Amino acid sequence: MEIIAHRGASFDAPENSLDAFLRAVDQGAQRLELDIQISKDDVPYVCHDESTGRVADRDLVVRATPSATLDTLQLSNGEALLRFETLCQEISGRAELNVEIKTLTDNGARALLAALQKHGLLTNALITSFHPNALHRIRAMGYTGAMGLIVGSDSKSVRQRAYEAWPFETWKDVRASHLIMHHRVSHPLQRWYLRRHGGTLVFWMSMKDESQAPTVRARYYRRIAKIQPDGVIVGRVKEAIAVFQDRKH
Repeated sequence: MEIIAHRGASFDAPENSLDAFLRAVDQGAQRLELDIQISKDDVPYVCHDESTGRVADRDLVVRATPSATLDTLQLSNGEALLRFETLCQEISGRAELNVEIKTLTDNGARALLAALQKHGLLTNALITSFHPNALHRIRAMGYTGAMGLIVGSDSKSVRQRAYEAWPFETWKDVRASHLIMHHRVSHPLQRWYLRRHGGTLVFWMSMKDESQAPTVRARYYRRIAKIQPDGVIVGRVKEAIAVFQDRKH
């Protein structure tokens, strides 16, 4: 089971910071999950939200702000808002990447793929999104590697719940290799279908899940270990690995 660090070791350092990613590698993560937003001048940044107020010292909408301004922002640990190119340079040869697309432009997609190629990370990259259009866009740029459709939300919409219960038409349409499922929406029929069609199953845990009490977190980790997906996205890397290893003994 591949251990994928959710925004890095995001409970030990600011999420999506270089410190969080380097700590995750030191703690045993084989792959790093990160979020991509695109600046006004089409530079990819590692940032979960559309705006920077939750994580940085000023609140700016990434898509409306040029990179020269975004580069002046500071995270809570004093780091600059992380350019995707910088992360690729620092992490090359140490771990693989799981790149979640939040927003995308054609030029931003080209810059993203170019950074992966330049630093030797393209071949083993996993590019994912909740948004099928973003995945189609990446495919249109010539990307032929691993791609994952993400499902799992708090929506009460009947249509959304039905889609998340059986997302496979969309999964096939975007030519995804991976299905990235929230661990609590997975059921055995989905897993059977995915295996039958050669897909790769990855569970993800939300920040809310891993903010629960230690006993609750441990219960989640043990359930995931019992199901044995191909990978799991967790923010508490060291803690999760300890539970997974304990399950083997």
